[in-house]
Amino acid sequence: MKRKEEKDYLDRLNQYLIEIIAQKKKSGVEIVEDFTKYVPRQILARFLVRNELFKMVLNIKGSIIECGIFRGGGLMAWAQLSSI
Repeated sequence: MKRKEEKDYLDRLNQYLIEIIAQKKKSGVEIVEDFTKYVPRQILARFLVRNELFKMVLNIKGSIIECGIFRGGGLMAWAQLSSI
């Protein structure tokens, strides 16, 4: 469970991004392209950890299975890293 401060921050960030898109200051694609400008440090850290784990298993033979994908963020990170 997120702390109240974190939830409040994410709610404000969400509202800010909605306003940017609604006012046509940036498109959703532009926001994604500049994601490091908007992403909270905890979420960026989570992605970087996934990247490090991915690098650790590159030379291991066999298949890696992710169970319990929830919203698919981890699964898509692995897929994107694999395609790179």
